[in-house]
Amino acid sequence: MAMADQEPHSLQSHFMKSNAHHKVDWDFFQSITDAVLLHKDDFNALITKAAEKSRHEPMPVERAILWLGLAELRCRLDVPHKVILSEYVSLAEEFAATDGHKFVNAILDFLHKEVRSTE
Repeated sequence: MAMADQEPHSLQSHFMKSNAHHKVDWDFFQSITDAVLLHKDDFNALITKAAEKSRHEPMPVERAILWLGLAELRCRLDVPHKVILSEYVSLAEEFAATDGHKFVNAILDFLHKEVRSTE
């Protein structure tokens, strides 16, 4: 979604079809991606507010990772925020630009209380 010019639900469907042979928790995938679709504008506002302090404009991959992390923080109150931060920082280490993981960590750490208190 952050990089492709396609309908979000089309991207979800394509991902599910092309990865059907993988062991994936499809209910989790669907709930998190649906939460991103539902709250993306709110998440973007939060990311922009938090990023102002760092003066770093998130790259598309970093923004996508932040969307997912914020969605999980908002929707999965049963998962400790430190676990969520660790997972998304790991994703950023693998897929984001150099030091993108530091930015993702800083933003999610800064926003986790605000996102969880909105429920």
